[in-house]
Amino acid sequence: MNWNWQQPDWPNFTWDAGRLRRAEELFLLGSGSFLGTARHLGSGEREQLTLEAISSEAITTSEIEREILDRASVQASIRKQLGLATVSGALDVPGVHFEAPYCGIGSNR
Repeated sequence: MNWNWQQPDWPNFTWDAGRLRRAEELFLLGSGSFLGTARHLGSGEREQLTLEAISSEAITTSEIEREILDRASVQASIRKQLGLATVSGALDVPGVHFEAPYCGIGSNR
C-alpha cells in the first residue's frame, strides 16, 4: 500500500461521495449515541467513557501502520497527559461498544 503522498494524483484527490454516504450516516448515528450516553453519566463515568473512546481511536489508528499498542499503556498515557485520575477497570455501559470507529462502521453491531 502506498502513502497518500505517493499516489500519482497527489495532492489532487477525487472520491465518490455515494460510497462514503453510509459510513457518514453510521458515524453521525454513533456519535449521537455516544454524546447521549455521556450526558447521562456522572463525571467519573463520563471521564472513563471519554478515555475508552480516545484510547480505542489511538489503538485502531496505530493498527493502520501495523503497530500494536497495549490498551493499558495507552490509557495510562492519556490519563497522564489529560491529568485524569487513575481508575482501575473499564467502564461497562450497556449498549455501548467501543471499537474504532466507535460508531460501529464495519462491524455487525
